[in-house]
Amino acid sequence: MNSSIKPLVFGVLAFGWTLPSSLLADRLAADDVSATHRTNIPDSVSLTVPEQIQKALVTDPESGLVQLVQFLTHDTEDQFLRAKRIHDWITDNIAYDSDLLLGLSDQGSRKVNDLVRLKRTTCGGFSALFMKMATLAGLKTEIVTGNSKTCWIKSSKRDCHHVWNAVNIQGKWYYVDTTADGRFTYKHGAFTPKKVYHDVFLFIKPQAKLLINLPLEERQQFLSNAISREQFSAMPRVTVLYHKHSIEYDASTLKQFREGRRDFEGGSLEKLFDVAESNKPIFGLNFKAPLNVLFFPQIVPDTSESFDDSQDANRNQNEEEGEISKSEMNLRAFCVREKSDQVSCSYTVPRAGRYKVYLQAREAGDTRKFGLVHAFTLIANQPGPILPDVSGKLFSNSLLDFQRIRISGSDFAPVSGFPWIEVSRSDSFVTSVVYGTDGKTIPGAVLPSFRSHERIRFYYRLPDARTYFIKLQTRIPDQPGGSMQNLAIVRLDAKGENKPFPPMREMILTRAFVESGLSFLDDTLANEKGDVTLRAVGKRSPELGCMLYDASGKAIPRSCSVTQDGDTLSFRFSVPPAGRFGGRVYLTQQPDTKILAYFQIMR
Repeated sequence: MNSSIKPLVFGVLAFGWTLPSSLLADRLAADDVSATHRTNIPDSVSLTVPEQIQKALVTDPESGLVQLVQFLTHDTEDQFLRAKRIHDWITDNIAYDSDLLLGLSDQGSRKVNDLVRLKRTTCGGFSALFMKMATLAGLKTEIVTGNSKTCWIKSSKRDCHHVWNAVNIQGKWYYVDTTADGRFTYKHGAFTPKKVYHDVFLFIKPQAKLLINLPLEERQQFLSNAISREQFSAMPRVTVLYHKHSIEYDASTLKQFREGRRDFEGGSLEKLFDVAESNKPIFGLNFKAPLNVLFFPQIVPDTSESFDDSQDANRNQNEEEGEISKSEMNLRAFCVREKSDQVSCSYTVPRAGRYKVYLQAREAGDTRKFGLVHAFTLIANQPGPILPDVSGKLFSNSLLDFQRIRISGSDFAPVSGFPWIEVSRSDSFVTSVVYGTDGKTIPGAVLPSFRSHERIRFYYRLPDARTYFIKLQTRIPDQPGGSMQNLAIVRLDAKGENKPFPPMREMILTRAFVESGLSFLDDTLANEKGDVTLRAVGKRSPELGCMLYDASGKAIPRSCSVTQDGDTLSFRFSVPPAGRFGGRVYLTQQPDTKILAYFQIMR
């Protein structure tokens, strides 16, 4: 096993472990003060507006807005909290009017008094409403208009503009984008269900916001060193998570992208997106990222898509494993962390054509789905291998250092006999699965052996001469029903074996061994005298016993003894000089006898 390579395999989360505060910091917040109000939870006051005020917004919007702002701000002078409550009410009550944007209806409005009655508008209306409410709340506020990288207006022959707000608190300007944090949409004459609340764009750091929108007025960047239009255009169409996770594409990766266009619904707009073309069997992304960031790569056929890449990526994601649904594509995206901060993600295709590529990420301790960092179209001119394409190397997640998990294994190449992987797991749930190149699991291929409370060893039976993938997984949260996440993966090109399973000359310890209170010390199978010995720490009881059997399953009398020296128990099997034999350590308890350990041996 090559221990110098520690790739990231799809995704795994921390459990039973507290990460350093520096890794848990909100890297999207403009500063530490504003970060305390980015709670990812809506303020309760914004959710409890009295019904009479809600009715007033419909019958007399001008008066209703005054009443609404008074209710939201009456008990606090904290300007951050006032801005947050206004943000939270708007995002919970006003939908994005897709029909108005696309010209599919003339019933919408960007005027404040109209939109609060209709409960829908576009970015211009969102920003005008926030401006009105913030001013009523005594906040100094501006409207910011900027370029967008994601949209092109065909009639005007220019990129779309986006409008958001800036609010001045204690002499410092902060961005607030209620459109981007909006929770639902009005489309084809109906409101969509509300999405989960988030406050990503509340008091967001300018450097993150400027990844996707560039103010037309340079002064509204609120940066000491302004970003030029050329610098803005040179960056791929990444999301703000690129900044949140401190990702930095290298120069070779940045050069791979060009602009693509596609008519969007209605035909008046074009969606702008990144396109990369590859003439190699493997397409790669190379970048820097902190150790506590996990990556989940996806590649899917380039079919119909919405305007929201995050929605498309989320729809493809399987909640159980954080992987795309079982198909030929789920083995064609793989991220490797080759150094502490260097990550390389590879994508391959089964046949030449157009595909959609997603790079998603999340941080340790975050139990939500992976968030989209970058989506682009890949034009692949030749097929590539299933990933990982290297046989015999165990690729394990770099976050294992944080999680107090260690993995060791047998020499996987060439594959023969019964390969094994051992995990030191701090009592956390770990399991393993074997699957083929079709993505289907191989039943009966894994035999777990519990070496102690902290260690588990998995033996693998690979009966046919073909390619297998072995995966280690953990459960998040660490309780029954928690979703499975990946710890490590290894590709094995097996020679094919027809030997009995479990493997010969290996001591297998069952879960009952651990549950009985025994702790494994060591074992010796077939020493020079032909004896087999299992030593463990534990308390001897009359129910503990051991027995040796011949090939027919007949017990051999007086073939095993149990002795104790201090806290150490020794189970000694006297194996005859020739033949095939099996041994067991058992615990006799009513109504069943529990097998604690067993082995097979041939002499």
